[in-house]
Order: sequence, then structure tokens, then C-alpha cells
Amino acid sequence: LKRLQRLELKFDGTTMRQERLVRTVLVCGSQGCGKTSLINAFMGHEWPATPPAATIGLDCEAGRITFDHSQAASLPPELQILLPPQGLELEILEIGGGHGGHLRRMPRAKRLDGLVLCYDARDRCSFKQAAHYLMLHGTERHLAEGGVAAAAPTDSATAAACLATVLIGTKADELDRPVSTEEADEFATATAIRHSSMVCARTREGIDDALFALAISLLEAEEEALAERVLAGREAVPAEAWALPQRLANLAMTSPQSERPLEPREICVKGTAHEAPRLVEVLDERGVPYASKPLATCLERGLLHRALHIWFFDPRTGGLLLRRYSTAAPKLATLWGPTCSGEVFCYGTGHGTSVGLRPAETALEAAGRTLREQTGFEDLSLELWFSTRSRSSYAQELLDVFVASFPHSTLPTLQLRRDEDVEWVHFLDVFGGQNYGTLFHIDDTYSSNMIQKMKARILHLDAEISYSKTLPHKLKSGFAQQQGWNTEARSFAQQTNLQD
Repeated sequence: LKRLQRLELKFDGTTMRQERLVRTVLVCGSQGCGKTSLINAFMGHEWPATPPAATIGLDCEAGRITFDHSQAASLPPELQILLPPQGLELEILEIGGGHGGHLRRMPRAKRLDGLVLCYDARDRCSFKQAAHYLMLHGTERHLAEGGVAAAAPTDSATAAACLATVLIGTKADELDRPVSTEEADEFATATAIRHSSMVCARTREGIDDALFALAISLLEAEEEALAERVLAGREAVPAEAWALPQRLANLAMTSPQSERPLEPREICVKGTAHEAPRLVEVLDERGVPYASKPLATCLERGLLHRALHIWFFDPRTGGLLLRRYSTAAPKLATLWGPTCSGEVFCYGTGHGTSVGLRPAETALEAAGRTLREQTGFEDLSLELWFSTRSRSSYAQELLDVFVASFPHSTLPTLQLRRDEDVEWVHFLDVFGGQNYGTLFHIDDTYSSNMIQKMKARILHLDAEISYSKTLPHKLKSGFAQQQGWNTEARSFAQQTNLQD
């Protein structure tokens, strides 16, 4: 799936402008919690002289809010990245809290994309009702999308975005607030709500942040659904017949997965039967993950993600094993770079035993997997030297740099592609400031850290070698001195009539 890169499409000589991405958002909450005032603040209206009239029933035209790239200067970086080229339009609906509003549902013809749960920060009862509204509209959306079939789509065309929900406490300018921010955040975390904040429509405190968080939550849900459709569209390998041999007949089927070696893997992709889909976490400027996307999407859109480099080095000569990458490499194609280069994925590999749902990889697990895939090494001691941010024309990365020592520049047997090559070079030839067109992109922080680490390791090894050369002489002189002390001690013992 590819995003459209231009705002205009041409068909038969005529030009048709793309329509905005329109998403429906429902604002709900207890009676009198300030839903209408919140919507007016979202739309930029001034605070009225008289309180707005209470909403009765369902208001299908509460307001419309648009986001486009002409507003890029006022949008947060996360929203700028996620915003589609044609822009985003929010269609706001409101359900009044009184007159049975706690039981009112969405019209059947409307598809609910986002949910804003409002509560009065001064009223604990209002906050407790947020759980009821979440269950009511979340269940309704779940059933409208097909129930269990929507929760676990098997067809690439049926994967729907999840309900993007934000929790907003109103009237935050009041000093007497029984509901604390910590309590609201804890509730949001427990119920998988994407954002929680307290705002004041009168002073506009927190209004912009809450509105941006709502738009970001909607677009993140769209991106996650896109990733699910990509993964569901992969052709699965047909299930193979299998059975337990006679010698394992007494093995219980409830044994741990590691004790069931003959059971088929739960994730089967054509050509790579035990390989899970490769997704990476997208990070914001603070390094906090906020979405999961395929690596190709991150490279196409310049999204920050976690990656790693592995260097083989010789501390005796200061040599580094440089690798020229294949034309099929996703990042460093035809360039000379680190011995191994890879990404930290959103799941653990488990290497042969982990199946089904998997936790996120650690950097060390990702380094071990990258070594196996790119060199064939199974067990190799790796040392993490530093982490740094890398910005280049082909990738935005948060890098973890690992090293492995190979004394005497012995060239290990590597599993390389036909158009790849390796060569030992001095570390200053790589990080000494020369501008080689065939080298990978090197930031100043990356270069200075590598030079500092290499020099320290070389000096440390030289000191160890010098000490090992002088150690036999020191041991010999120390032994002679010890013998003299023993002779004096025996003479003193005889003179003082000591037994020992």
C-alpha cells in the first residue's frame, strides 16, 4: 500500500482534487460537565456571555474541525508526520447527558471513529460515569464492525481502525477538584485510552493540546489498521500435517511451548515460515514510541525509529571490519558501513521457540538476531559502546552501537551476499573526517564517540601487554624477598623460644 504523494489526480485530462479524510467523533459525558463549551473551544469560539443551552438528545451538527498542511507551523511534530496530504476533517457529534442521554446510541448510518469522554473535574460521580460511556459506545462500535471478526481480521480488506478514545476533564480552573490528574491517568492507562488531560474552556487552558491529541489518536489508529491490513494480506503457508511420535505419546498438550517442538508455528508467512512481520516503533523527538509501522514506511516518510550497528574490531591494530552492503539492502545499499546493520523490531524473535504474540525486542536481542542473519554467528560476545541520534537522507535513527573484538585482525567466515564485500581498515580512515562518497552517513557525535572508545581500548590493551611482560620479573624478585623474610622470622623465633 502506497500513499498518494500529490494533492491532485488526473483522469482523462481532467483534474480531480482529493477529498479530505473525514472522521466522525462523538463527545459524550454526564449532564452539565461542559461538553458544548468544550466543542466551542475546539472550534476557536470566544467564551459566551451567557452559558450555552443544554444539549438534548443527539446533536449531529455540533461542529466541524479541519487540519491541513497550511497550518503546519502551529501543529505539533507528531501531527505533522501523521497528517495525510489531503488533510483531516473531524465531524463532531454530541450526546446530551440529561433526559436519558446515558443510554442514547449513535445513529445506525454513522460510523464512529473517535470518542471524547468528558467529565467534570469537580464531580467524582461525573468521573465515575466515564467508564459507563466507554463501555456503551465501545461495545456498540465493536458490534457494528462485526464483533469478533473485526477484532481479529483475516482479510486485508476488513481490518478496521480501532476506536480512538481520549479522556478530558473540564473546568480545570477550579481549585476544588476531587478528581486528580494522577487518578485520571491511571484510569486511562487501565482502559487503553490514548490520552488523558484536564482543560478549561473559559481560559483555553489545555484546549489545543487536547484537540491535537484527539487528531493524533485518530491518525495513529488509521496507521495501525494499515499495518494490520498489510500483515493480513500476506499469503499464509498451508498447514502441514503433524503428529506426536510414539516416544512422545505421554507428552501433555498443555506443556510449555518450548516442550512442544513438533507443534506448528502460529505465524506462517510464505517463504519464511517462522518469521513474524517486521514492524518498528516510530519515536517522537523525545524518543517515546507512539506508533508501529513497517520499515519501508519509516524510510519513505523519514520517521525516527530504533536501529543498531555492530562493528568487528581489532584492539591491537585499531582495525575495523568495514562492509559493503548489497544493492538489496533497505538503507545502506552499495555503501561501505558497519559490519552489521539492523533494526529493533516491535516483537521478540525468540530464535526458534517463541511463537504467537511476542514482546518487543531489546537492543541486545536485536543485535543477536542481526548477527545471525547477516554473518551466521550464533554466539558472540557483544559490548554496547554508546547510543546516538543519526539523521541522514535515507533514514532517521536512534542508534545503539555494539562492538565485538577480533584480535590479530583474523577475518571470520561470514555469510555474505554475492554483491557484498568486507575489508579491514584503520578506524581513523573511517572516522578521521575524510569525506568519502562511498561511506555511510556519519554524524559528528557518532564519529567522536567511536574515536574516543577506540583510543581508550587501544591504550588499555597496551597497558595490559606492558604489564604482562614485566610480571615474571616482579614475581621472581617478590619470591626472593619473601624467602628473606622467612629466614629472619625463623631466627627471631629461635631467639625468643617461640614454638612456631
